[in-house]
Amino acid sequence: MISASFPVSGDDFVNRQEILKRLSFAYQQRQNVALVGPRRIGKTSIAKEFFRRIMGERAIKVTFDVQENLGTPAKFALRIIKPFIIEFLRISKADEIIPLMDAVEITPQNMLEVASHIKSKSLENFARFLIAYYPPSSKNERTVLEKGLRFLDNFAQEKDIKALLVLDEFQAIKSLEKNLGRGENILALLQGIIASSKQSWYLFTGSAVRLMTGILEDADSPFYGRVERIDVGGFTKEDTLSLVDKVINKPISGEAVQLLWAITKGNPYYVVVVSTRANVIAEDKRFVARKDIEKGFIDALTAGELNSHCHYIYDISVGRAKGPNILKEIMKFLSAGPASPTEIAGSMGKDRGVISPYIRELLNLSLIEKSDNRYQISDYILKVWLAGVYGFIDPEIEKIEKNINQNYHDTIVGLKKQRGYLFESYVRELLSKFDNTKFNNRLLPEFKTVECLNIHDDKGIVFGRESNVEIDAFCLGSENWLCEFTYKNELVDKKDIELLIRKKKLVENKLSLAINLLVYVSVSGFTEAALGENAWCVGIKELNALLKKFDMRRIDELEEAEEL
Repeated sequence: MISASFPVSGDDFVNRQEILKRLSFAYQQRQNVALVGPRRIGKTSIAKEFFRRIMGERAIKVTFDVQENLGTPAKFALRIIKPFIIEFLRISKADEIIPLMDAVEITPQNMLEVASHIKSKSLENFARFLIAYYPPSSKNERTVLEKGLRFLDNFAQEKDIKALLVLDEFQAIKSLEKNLGRGENILALLQGIIASSKQSWYLFTGSAVRLMTGILEDADSPFYGRVERIDVGGFTKEDTLSLVDKVINKPISGEAVQLLWAITKGNPYYVVVVSTRANVIAEDKRFVARKDIEKGFIDALTAGELNSHCHYIYDISVGRAKGPNILKEIMKFLSAGPASPTEIAGSMGKDRGVISPYIRELLNLSLIEKSDNRYQISDYILKVWLAGVYGFIDPEIEKIEKNINQNYHDTIVGLKKQRGYLFESYVRELLSKFDNTKFNNRLLPEFKTVECLNIHDDKGIVFGRESNVEIDAFCLGSENWLCEFTYKNELVDKKDIELLIRKKKLVENKLSLAINLLVYVSVSGFTEAALGENAWCVGIKELNALLKKFDMRRIDELEEAEEL
């Protein structure tokens, strides 16, 4: 079971193949890399999966959170050396002396005993140097930091092993400068160390996109042109479906996918949290429906993991910045919608010049973004949480849905502008109107459910390989129907019907029910071979007759009205 709380790799990892290829190539070329993207977008999981794929390498692989380990520069150096040596002890099967390193920040003398045990002259030398300077004073903070960071590569060279270092939330490194001395540049110091390294490879990650952009792309930055930037965004719709299947292992309706896509923007953390909760809500159902995603989203946002996540960003991340109370007030105001600097300042009864530095701070933290001289909260879910849960409106689904409806509509239109998608929706509406009457001597059963369904085919039943399979209409009632619709200018052939038959087999296996009828609707018609197969083949003439029976407009009438 995938947990939203931990990075994933192996079988739980979903796609990101292009990023992994770029990482592999950069690693082979000894080119250091930066992964840049919003919080919880999966940067650490990418690093973990990359490490897994190079298991054959004899290497010390360490992921170090810069932001969580800030302090004085000397303590920072010690805190990065600690997990580095512990990882070496693990891969060297020397676990029994790991407790010595666990206490090294309090008792640096322990490093001498560790150095003796693993026969490391470089560790012994650094330990003696550190003990002589311990506790470091403001005069030698820079020296201890530089010696500590250079030690990582010295140790790797001594042991003829590679050092693979992930520096997470790297933009926070600039905070060390205040203790380095006047005029010191931490990036220049670090770049000098990296440039002279022989056995080390660095992967930097950062969620403060604006600050990371400055570090990597400002012409006067020591890192300019020296680190390859790879942007990490949300999942594609196909990859989102693959992730959802790993979380719920149950079909999900097309409307549920559209809503999940609209509110999460493919952010894997949000996808896992919402779909996990929706799966619990839909425990006794055959598939996850749109209302399950709605309920899962609201539950997670009001009293679940999304609530905790948003609280952390608002109370902890913002609390670390300068002027946290003003920053919070600005964010609360922007949760109601985009606003100009003048409007923000007016809402707080302050001059625009007073507010401007705080707006820049929120931009640097990537909590807000600018468009047409107006600012808005970058993270949609954080925006809804601030507006709906933190005190602006009651967190009821009916009220929160007003906030997501426009986004939801825009998402559908943006993803599916082609007529075929709207055609499918229209035919599903027709099926939902069936009322146990007859049409051309065929019973039209009343259906309790008419849904577009997405099913993960892990056995390759439909296409001969693992894939996500879309069912245009799954109709559940006194009879169960499976339907395929096509708007393309091409006759449906025998192979198309055979594909639908394989979809029937998949649905019956996954949902443990019998499908009574296969239906294929095509505006262009069917070949003779297709008509001989075991399905109700509905052409445009018969479709229009069905529409007329239920007082719905003909397909050509809809086209003229520009509704298709």
